[in-house]
Amino acid sequence: IKQNKYSSLVRVINKTWKNMSLTERMLIIGEYLNATDTYNVFTLRLSKEKMAFLERIENKADFFRRLIQAHCFKKFRRCPICAFVLERCPKGYLHLHGVINYCGLPVNEIRDILKCAAFGANFRQYSMNRFILKVEPVKEGIGWLSYMLKSTKESRKYIYVSNQLKQC
Repeated sequence: IKQNKYSSLVRVINKTWKNMSLTERMLIIGEYLNATDTYNVFTLRLSKEKMAFLERIENKADFFRRLIQAHCFKKFRRCPICAFVLERCPKGYLHLHGVINYCGLPVNEIRDILKCAAFGANFRQYSMNRFILKVEPVKEGIGWLSYMLKSTKESRKYIYVSNQLKQC
């Protein structure tokens, strides 16, 4: 194989998703994000009540996946494609870093669903409402995924990747 910036990607293509390490999975998704312009990156802050609730839950990422999917299926009968990681900052606060493809769904309504998942249905009453969610276009897919995983161990409890994104 000719050595270039994609040589590490070529080595992992022949493996199945389950047999890949987290790094290999994120390398493939990062290259895909670099090749498409349909994804955005996001950071979602959580309320103190939601953080306290999550401390009692075994699989934190699965809880958020179910919460977001329930809201989306109820409203649209489908979900955006996304991946996210729950991270604890040095001060102890949990938050999410992720990527999202709105799939033609109304952007403002999906943003409201994410905020609702983080702060509850009354998220608009919080003074930090406009700081709960930050969304930007993907500038560098591999770099963003590296940032997402900077302090996360290979634990499925803190990571969620939608099946559609696994099939990229």
